[in-house]
Amino acid sequence: MKKLFLFTCLTALTLSFNSCSDDDSKATEDPTDDTVYVDGGTVSVKVNGELKTYNTIAVEDDGDADFPRLYVTASQNGSSSEFVTFSIDKGNVGAGHVLGFSYTTDSTPNQQFEPFSSNTLVNEDHVVKANFSGKLVTGQNPLGNGFTYDEFTDGSINITYN
Repeated sequence: MKKLFLFTCLTALTLSFNSCSDDDSKATEDPTDDTVYVDGGTVSVKVNGELKTYNTIAVEDDGDADFPRLYVTASQNGSSSEFVTFSIDKGNVGAGHVLGFSYTTDSTPNQQFEPFSSNTLVNEDHVVKANFSGKLVTGQNPLGNGFTYDEFTDGSINITYN
């Protein structure tokens, strides 16, 4: 029985070493991967009055010819416990082109629910600048009489991507 257990452990260990290669960890270097990591861009916003600045930004261009969008994930110094995600209608400026805004803290996402205001100022030549504000649902009020919200004010997007 001990030999069977030892053989099973050695087999599992051997397979785990052989099943992964160095190429698996380099997905962002794959020329077919549309995600671009941005250096120097920022997304900043006041969340319930507290200023947050997100400086690690990933932009994915979906390449859709009919309704092209950029999908953005922004975090503070690469944190996986607090980040914002949203999409932007590629090439469009004016009101309402920042879509699907979500704010995640400690793996709990807060979704856009209330009217969310945005104004895209620049959206061309790999540069996006926009302003936004609104409320996101954080959960049900403990008394059961409505929802609770996080309020987002003075939001600013300033991204240059490749």
